[in-house]
Amino acid sequence: MLCEYSDDLNNIFKEGIEAEYFRNKEEMIDKIKFYLSNDEKRIRIANKGYKKLRKGKHEVIGVRLH
Repeated sequence: MLCEYSDDLNNIFKEGIEAEYFRNKEEMIDKIKFYLSNDEKRIRIANKGYKKLRKGKHEVIGVRLH
C-alpha cells in the first residue's frame, strides 16, 4: 500500500514495513519510481501489510496484490 500519510493509517501499518506513505507530490513520485524498480522490497511490504490486514480482521474491498 502506498498512500498519503495519516496518523490513523500509520497507527495500523508501520511505515516502510507494512505500508509506505507520502506527504507530498514529489515524495509520492519518488516512492513510485523506487518501488517500481525494487520488486523485492515492494512485494515484501505488500505481503507484510496484507498479513497485518488479515490478522486484524480489517475489511478490504477491491484489493489486488501482484
